[in-house]
Amino acid sequence: MNPAAEQLTGWSAPEAAGRTLSDVLRVSLPLEPRALSTGAAPTSGGTAQDMLVARDGSRIAVEETSTLIRDPDGTVIGVVIAIRDVSNRPADPSPGGTPASRGGTARS
Repeated sequence: MNPAAEQLTGWSAPEAAGRTLSDVLRVSLPLEPRALSTGAAPTSGGTAQDMLVARDGSRIAVEETSTLIRDPDGTVIGVVIAIRDVSNRPADPSPGGTPASRGGTARS
């Protein structure tokens, strides 16, 4: 975890070490909280806009981008997850909108 991830999640790297990913990185769709699961079938990764639920319970609109790390045989051996605070983006007028238009707030 880098300092930006520590600020967004509310977990320091030493506190997060040894915990499950779903303990530290909790993202949710509006009204449907979900933990980021490591049990899902591996895909190539992707980008999603969600709400991050920080350690203190605050909700932050984020864009989540992930990619899998594979060994030379193609076996998944890890994942890189990048989270970007998008709470200051203008609201998207399309149906569903962006996370920012769904009530995301920046943490101070």
